[in-house]
Amino acid sequence: MSWTVILKRPETTTYVVKDSIWNKAGGEGMDTILDLERKLQRKLTLDDFDDSPANWNPNTLNDLKNTYPETYEVLMDRIGGIEGTKKLAEEYLKRTAKFPNRFSKTPANELEAKKLIGERLQ
Repeated sequence: MSWTVILKRPETTTYVVKDSIWNKAGGEGMDTILDLERKLQRKLTLDDFDDSPANWNPNTLNDLKNTYPETYEVLMDRIGGIEGTKKLAEEYLKRTAKFPNRFSKTPANELEAKKLIGERLQ
């Protein structure tokens, strides 16, 4: 199982870290941010997270907040709240349409990223 798999078990939440962070921790058995931090023996920071919409898209984060409020709080703490989500959204907008082994850039997520960072919509 890789970090791109969205696990369907009820105790599992979705978050996406950079490949190097995931691999450093062993790549398995990290269903929550706290699991990953235990394996790394440190707290995650904004720089550890990928620019995946799972980490910044307001719709996704709202679902996470409603379903797993504790996990939402941990994620927001580690990425630095709304400012962190904006930075990740800005990184998302800078990426080319496709990267190997990464989520594709979509028009819907581009629109959400632009709204989040307050970019003027055309």
